[in-house]
Amino acid sequence: MLSLPSSSKLDIPTLSRIFDNTTNSYKLLFFRALLSLIQDGKTPDGKVNSTELAHYLLAHAWVPSVYFKLNLGTQDQIVQHLYNLNLVAVDLSQHKGKPFTLLLEKLAKTNNAKVNKQVLKYVPYRLLQPFFSAELQGKKDAEKNNLTYELSQSQFDIIKPIYKISFIEECYLPQITLHPDRYEYLCNNIILVQGWAELNWTRYLQRKNPNTPAISNKLTLNTKRESLVKQRNFWDEFISQHQPKCIFTGEQLSTANYELDHFVPWSYVAHNQFWNLLPILNSCNSSKSNKLPDKCFLLDFTKIHFEAVTMAIKRRRIDIIDDYITILQCPKSELTDKLKFTAKLSHVLQTVLDSAGLQGFEPNWKWTKSESNQHCIPNQL
Repeated sequence: MLSLPSSSKLDIPTLSRIFDNTTNSYKLLFFRALLSLIQDGKTPDGKVNSTELAHYLLAHAWVPSVYFKLNLGTQDQIVQHLYNLNLVAVDLSQHKGKPFTLLLEKLAKTNNAKVNKQVLKYVPYRLLQPFFSAELQGKKDAEKNNLTYELSQSQFDIIKPIYKISFIEECYLPQITLHPDRYEYLCNNIILVQGWAELNWTRYLQRKNPNTPAISNKLTLNTKRESLVKQRNFWDEFISQHQPKCIFTGEQLSTANYELDHFVPWSYVAHNQFWNLLPILNSCNSSKSNKLPDKCFLLDFTKIHFEAVTMAIKRRRIDIIDDYITILQCPKSELTDKLKFTAKLSHVLQTVLDSAGLQGFEPNWKWTKSESNQHCIPNQL
């Protein structure tokens, strides 16, 4: 397990317990936002701008909760805040490679004081409570915030909590001032502490989304995805030999008019494994976006993939063959049995589609000609 760096000046074991018994996302997002502000050089002398802190917290929540549709917990109101701020349909193509910057700009432009206050209502106090566990023991929840506020100031130079809390009178936001020794520690170990916080964030999301694949790939949005050049080269050869039709539109495919589609959206599976890729008509890929295709397409999908894996076996494409063996959990010999292969692949896809549907992805998509005339930006979702 990744541990925090040691320090001769500070109580690190208590710091390592700040996420113990976490039931919602606020503490994890708050701490990640705090680290990002430090890394971005926005905490002069250890003073944290509370408005920026709220914005960073919401921006960190956006990718896993809105883009990847992960559940943050039944007690969380973060997603509702993002809906209220009209941040559920952000066009990330405006800032290629910098989606986090775009989100921060939109939050700064909106700057909803009510949302800022709600986001920071409890979490600054809850994160500090491990530092004052003895003083808070036996106290009612209603008393803990005020006592934590007082202790963060009176014990600031004795216990050395992460920060102390005061108030900004005009906007009623908690003002965070980092302890100098903690600030120095975080600055000097920012990468390691971020890695530790990310590990805890990943584990939390895994608990809340036990059936969702590739959680660790869904914490941030990497707009520079892994290249599909190798996959495309294979499908170019396949199309040239087999002349398949697009399973969604019925139109003839050529090496000039297709795009590789993630049958189950990339924003759910977060990988480019061969068993989930399919050549489809360019305009169709744009309109499908990150919707889930109707299950009526499964038969045609599995038939094309049986022909594809047959070609891969003939070409001795171990990389492609291994993708199928792994997902189907079968020996190589079963890849040449059409009935077994199509049945197993269909079962896998139905299961994944059902899971993605439960997570909030729009199901039962079918292509219509009217969609091909609508303006969409291809996104390989």
